[in-house]
Amino acid sequence: MKLLTGQVVVAWLALAAVAILYGSAVFALLACSPASTAAPGQATARRALAKLWRVLATLAVALVPLGFLIATSNATGTSLGEAMELVTTTVRDSREGRLWCARVVLTLALFSAAWVPSQSRLRDGAIGVMGALWIVARALVSHSVDSGALAVTIYAAHMLAAALWLGAMVAFSLGASQTMEEPAWSVAAVRQLWRVAEWCAVIVALTGVLIVYGVTRLIPADLIYSRYGRVLGAKVALFAVVIAYGIYIRLRLARKATEQAGHYELVRAIGVEAILLIGIIEFAA
Repeated sequence: MKLLTGQVVVAWLALAAVAILYGSAVFALLACSPASTAAPGQATARRALAKLWRVLATLAVALVPLGFLIATSNATGTSLGEAMELVTTTVRDSREGRLWCARVVLTLALFSAAWVPSQSRLRDGAIGVMGALWIVARALVSHSVDSGALAVTIYAAHMLAAALWLGAMVAFSLGASQTMEEPAWSVAAVRQLWRVAEWCAVIVALTGVLIVYGVTRLIPADLIYSRYGRVLGAKVALFAVVIAYGIYIRLRLARKATEQAGHYELVRAIGVEAILLIGIIEFAA
């Protein structure tokens, strides 16, 4: 039971780290201009993001192999020490083992990219692509596999949209918090953030409905009395809170972004929304 609980915690922390890496890297591509046309404060924001990526990549490179080891131990009913001897066999003989191995390799690649000293858009793109592949590889061993390729595709899109939404929020909050004296970058970036959040919210909602239909066929008893239904209710409630809070931020705070006090309030509010989105990632996982 302890190992099973440990597997859940390690898997969730690894997913959160990679999701933020992927989402923040994609947002950096969208919100950061080439150096020759960069807005004041952009370089400061990029340096802050680079430090975040190194922390998250280091966390992921420690957790993902550990998660693989714990999963092997739970699947074979062995201790962690004995499971180490079975890793090669698991990778060779099982599809899940090979996908775990792919995630380990992608995590090492993310770690290498995050520690590259340059702040180029090529590095941002590499982290974004590898993070997306990592999330897709995880979707391929999720519960959706039992429902076929279409269900896996829908689930992967659901997770990618949620991760991009979360990563964009984290990236903006961190970058804007470091550029309080030079708000030009964050004033421009917040407009990009709204576009990303809008599209991601639509995709998360639509794919969420399709996932629920695939699991329950919208049978009321399954939605009300099953454990899945109760978890779904909590997720929907949290999603509604995030949407309502996001609308409040956009209508009430975005106009104040150019003012010092308003800028600080906006950054703090978006940070709170990012924390709420972590809950959605947890339920989606």
